[in-house]
Amino acid sequence: MDDFGTDLSVFPDLSWTLKSGYDNLAEAAVRCLMTAPGALFYAPEYRLDLRRFLNEAITPEALLEVETLATNALEADPRIVSAEVRASCPGPGVLNLELLLTTERGPFALVLRIDQVTVEVLRA
Repeated sequence: MDDFGTDLSVFPDLSWTLKSGYDNLAEAAVRCLMTAPGALFYAPEYRLDLRRFLNEAITPEALLEVETLATNALEADPRIVSAEVRASCPGPGVLNLELLLTTERGPFALVLRIDQVTVEVLRA
């Protein structure tokens, strides 16, 4: 699949602009990692809300679980051939994720910061 689709932009807020290509894929990946399963009536299986880990102690085991769950959620997107996720905790209540998403066009890197309120794209 070489087309990454077009959708409304939601970052940093719902701007009502259209995103296509890698920009759309980046936003889809972020939404995938911040939407709790069952939160979308039209897609009840939609993915994972990593912010739930911020209420727990961020141990090495928790970081491994974040990496595994995020990888599985991202690879459920048919546009993503494979995903590599590296998670770190730079401070209390904050997760950083380095994503390397491989598509049919090649690799695509994305860096996210997740806290209780926001999911911020640091680099795409």
